[in-house]
Amino acid sequence: MDKIQSSKFWQEVNRSKTVGRRVILALLAIALVFGAVGFYQSKRDLGTPQNLADVRTQGGKYAYIDVVAVADTYLQRGNTERYYLVKDAGGNLCVVDMFQDSLDRVALATVDNPVRLVGKTKALKDQEVIGQVIMIFNSSNIKDPDMLTTATFKQRVGTVFLWAREDPQLLRGQAAFYAVGGIFLAFALATLIAYAVIVARSNRIINKLSPDEARLISSELDDPATVCFEKTGVFLTPHYVISVASAMKVIAIADIAWVYFIEIRQTGVRSNITVVIVTHDGKNWSIPTVPFGKTRNAHLEIIDGIAARNPGVLVGYTDENRRLMGK
Repeated sequence: MDKIQSSKFWQEVNRSKTVGRRVILALLAIALVFGAVGFYQSKRDLGTPQNLADVRTQGGKYAYIDVVAVADTYLQRGNTERYYLVKDAGGNLCVVDMFQDSLDRVALATVDNPVRLVGKTKALKDQEVIGQVIMIFNSSNIKDPDMLTTATFKQRVGTVFLWAREDPQLLRGQAAFYAVGGIFLAFALATLIAYAVIVARSNRIINKLSPDEARLISSELDDPATVCFEKTGVFLTPHYVISVASAMKVIAIADIAWVYFIEIRQTGVRSNITVVIVTHDGKNWSIPTVPFGKTRNAHLEIIDGIAARNPGVLVGYTDENRRLMGK
């Protein structure tokens, strides 16, 4: 590991390793936080559900309704919302958002055999939904002598609906927290594995250098003409492109035939820029850069530096350059 004698080189290597470790620790910390919150939610006692008739104007309540009848039509919004109008033995009406298995149970409900639905109350504010519910009620099989109107809606139905799409245990939200925590944990483990592979590969490349190669690279790195693109882990020496951002790469500038960059955007924001180097023997090398802050144009500076040191290199991803390279 001491074959390359250059303080600048080892500073960039250590910086790259530090960034990798921090990313892994951050992902693990986020996963731990979500897991802890999910565990807390799973242990939190929701208490005894209240009769929906008593909380028909209060959101966020743990409530139930004993259904004796359900409308034979329903309102669907998007792919996840399915609103049904149900009725209890006291004549109270309620809008319920539930899964098909719950519907199959309440479809068989009668006065003598009510079916209980449990969930949380949520505000029913959408006027279009309210209008559709009124229409459903007035044309449904729920027997009622009085028509439902906008004026009587609040009194008869209330201002909330019952969100009963999950088991009461899952209503506490721990499933969502566990899922998100699991995703971050998976990212952390994947990053840890990638980090270990990159470090091992870099160490292997350095250890394979002969003493003469190590001395040559060390002298190149310490040459006054060498440019170090800080925070990118890229060195442009008089004769080499050396990258320690991921796996160690040492590319002779004289061997480069074509160079260009690839830009990746996420939701319109530039998130990654990679310099692609193609050598005369057909090998492709990817040199990642950091497209933010002072290093946002590092990819252009690297390409310009290569072109200045090797005037015969093809620059840019164009149809003509692809043709010349036989791609």
